Amino acid sequence: MLLVYPWTGQFLNKQGGDDCRFKGWDLRSSQSKPVFTSKIHSMGVCSIQSNPKLPHILATGSYDEQLMLWDTRSMKVPLRSKSLGGGIWRIKWHPSSGNCIATATMYNGFHIIDCGFHTADAEMNIVEHYCHEDILAYGIDWFQGERPVPHDCDSEVLASCSFYDSSLQLWQWQHDNQLKS
Repeated sequence: MLLVYPWTGQFLNKQGGDDCRFKGWDLRSSQSKPVFTSKIHSMGVCSIQSNPKLPHILATGSYDEQLMLWDTRSMKVPLRSKSLGGGIWRIKWHPSSGNCIATATMYNGFHIIDCGFHTADAEMNIVEHYCHEDILAYGIDWFQGERPVPHDCDSEVLASCSFYDSSLQLWQWQHDNQLKS
């Protein structure tokens, strides 16, 4: 089971599990029943992340290989979904752009996704995919400290890790101004 507590100022407690269910509880009301339950994912939900720039948007990832974006104001169906070709073990929103997600996608490496929020009818697009043989992509995050490598304004540094070989990779994504807020 995955349990995600809300950030300061948010009131939605979220849970995902091996039963394919994704649930949310409003912490301001009775917590005996969830305010929503979704079983749209066909396999266990293993990652849930709220968008740091758009507080009503969140993303879920599952062993079913689907990345889904949700609007917490209407949880009947996801806003968008994208198949990433591997179980989505970790999701990390870009720290300063509400439009970009990095994922650790088990047997299909690591992805950077443009979520398409800069236009109303845009779809999610894979803008980068990093994979090498014999890895189980397990974790990923955007580097936010002092940069360990030379960089320019059009690049981001990410850290990713693999389960099987216990390795940590630092990689640089040359986004050429693709990051849109």
